[in-house]
Amino acid sequence: MKQALIILGRYPKHGSVKTRLAKEIGEERATKFYRLSLEKIISEVDKLRSKATVFFLHADLGDYELLQKWLGKKFFILPPKSDIIENNIQQAFKFIFEQGFEKVISIGSDIPDLNSEIIIDAFEALDQSDLVFGPDKDKAIYLYGEKSHHSEIFKLEKDSNLSVLEQCLKKADKIGLTYTLAPKLIDIDKLEDLMLFLKLKGNQNFKNSLKNILNLG
Repeated sequence: MKQALIILGRYPKHGSVKTRLAKEIGEERATKFYRLSLEKIISEVDKLRSKATVFFLHADLGDYELLQKWLGKKFFILPPKSDIIENNIQQAFKFIFEQGFEKVISIGSDIPDLNSEIIIDAFEALDQSDLVFGPDKDKAIYLYGEKSHHSEIFKLEKDSNLSVLEQCLKKADKIGLTYTLAPKLIDIDKLEDLMLFLKLKGNQNFKNSLKNILNLG
């Protein structure tokens, strides 16, 4: 079965990534954090080369050419169509399914605990479920997968009282689609998220590198 994995990310440039975190620790350190996280995701994805074709989708139009130069020929790079992330994701899924792929999963690039095992389990979950969601602690989504395209899932209401995850699950239930939830992970948007991540067990080598480059001690 043809499987595709989409990494959703940005070129690691000061002022363009982790802007909420940058307000607390500065743009330089926030960019260093994002770059290290992205490099870790890439190293995990490299383990999946025999299982899935990997695409990289730049989240918006800015710095797309810089990303191309930085990644080189490592991945199939999908050009963004607009500055609206949700639209770019929808176009990417539609395009990849049109190429004959039967399972497609997209992942964020700033979730340090995301590893190849979680991604493999997500692909396997699609054998039994129509959709798979990876929730973060704020009830957003770091991973989404499907085995046929359902564009309506991510047509969300920005002024809704429901979280991104809750809206997606509600839409899936309404349409009659089954889904599996991957493990809940931490999306690091604020300093308190970063400090919580550093306190948790696992990923010690990565955490040591993170402490060193961020001068966290």
